Amino acid sequence: MQIIRKYNKKPQAIKTEGDFFGNRKIAGYLNLDNYTLKFDSLDYQTYLKTPDIWVEKSSDLINWTIVKISDPLPKEYSISEGLNLKIMKGKSDQEYYRVRMVE
Repeated sequence: MQIIRKYNKKPQAIKTEGDFFGNRKIAGYLNLDNYTLKFDSLDYQTYLKTPDIWVEKSSDLINWTIVKISDPLPKEYSISEGLNLKIMKGKSDQEYYRVRMVE
């Protein structure tokens, strides 16, 4: 006798609701494969407001200093594309960086 377990797969879409300019609620689906929203049979690319981001560097993982980001960040970004940061490398060969997202 063989027992076959069925594992729940990641859902392909999540049902979502939104306000259409504050007038009425609309329902749709968020596709988790390509992060598009489907409302009224139309696909919309999802964009989020870019959070405040702090980049810090350290040579000993104890003392951290804030690093300036080379290029200005966009006001919003797409989940499917992610968010890219450019940081000027310091003089030391061994530096550690961490990124903090502040809401």
